[in-house]
Amino acid sequence: MCEESIPVRQPIAAMALTGALLIGPAAVAADYHPITPDADGKTITLTGHDLTIEQVIEVARHGAQVKYSADAVKHAAQARELKAEAGAEDIPVYGLNRGSGALREVKNTPEKPADTQVLPMLGGGALPEIPDEDLVRTVLLIIANTSLWAPPSLTTCKCSWTC
Repeated sequence: MCEESIPVRQPIAAMALTGALLIGPAAVAADYHPITPDADGKTITLTGHDLTIEQVIEVARHGAQVKYSADAVKHAAQARELKAEAGAEDIPVYGLNRGSGALREVKNTPEKPADTQVLPMLGGGALPEIPDEDLVRTVLLIIANTSLWAPPSLTTCKCSWTC
């Protein structure tokens, strides 16, 4: 950990702890509301272009499975290769060989990595738990669909996502 990241991490940790103390009890007390999957093997294919409200409802409320289209997987692979090539040539790439946020101009090196942690800035798990499975599934679906055609720094996942 580089010494320049210490002042940044302390306020973030303090905010996360404060948030956990203030809203933690409410999160624990929330009742979980699962969905009742009844989509009978239905699969929604994500392309990044044509997700409909009906498809969101099928996934969120009825438990339909999700997969990426072949074009989306191909695009993600090309983006991942482009990002790797840029990094190998030491071209500045946000989040790869440069820091994130305010540290986007700071070069990452093995000897002196920029503080690129994102989760502490987003609460690092200190936010309340969402008790409704359909809402969680909706958010995950929208993130998965919109990340398909995002800049290369966001399309580096080699995983397949199913609900």
